[in-house]
Amino acid sequence: MFFTNTKHACYIITKTHVTFLILNFSFNFFVALIFVLLKLTRHLNNHFTRVSVAFDK
Repeated sequence: MFFTNTKHACYIITKTHVTFLILNFSFNFFVALIFVLLKLTRHLNNHFTRVSVAFDK
């Protein structure tokens, strides 16, 4: 009886741990994605500003 309870507890802990790892990874990935998008947007804005300035002349 004790053995099955321990096994069950280990299973729950492992499941929780894996879920936490996946959530943590997703969060980090999401943050990295936003960061990259922000950098890209800033880069593109600079680029377009230069292009429009060039066209204005």
